[in-house]
Amino acid sequence: MNRIKDLRLENNWKQSDLAERLHVNRQSVGNYETEVRGLDVETIEKLCHIFDCTADYLLGFSDQRRPEISDAEWRLLAAYRAANVRDRGLVDQILAAYVQATGEEESAI
Repeated sequence: MNRIKDLRLENNWKQSDLAERLHVNRQSVGNYETEVRGLDVETIEKLCHIFDCTADYLLGFSDQRRPEISDAEWRLLAAYRAANVRDRGLVDQILAAYVQATGEEESAI
């Protein structure tokens, strides 16, 4: 199940309107909506950009349309992922101490 039709209708677009934005024909949009034709990665990426949603939302794997994370949080996550094992361990220790001090559940991190 995908949400292409729902998102298209939410914007009051006809299939031809979405087809124009995707640079495909109207029949392709109909096939995407009914899942007669599968979506390739490039089309999923375009649809996510057009509808401002995640691929998980578009494809029906999540009910969260956009992650609720700021640009600053994304930068921190990228820095964490780029860090070496020792530095990640330090960050993990700091966050665990913070969680314990604030009474948050440790499963939150």
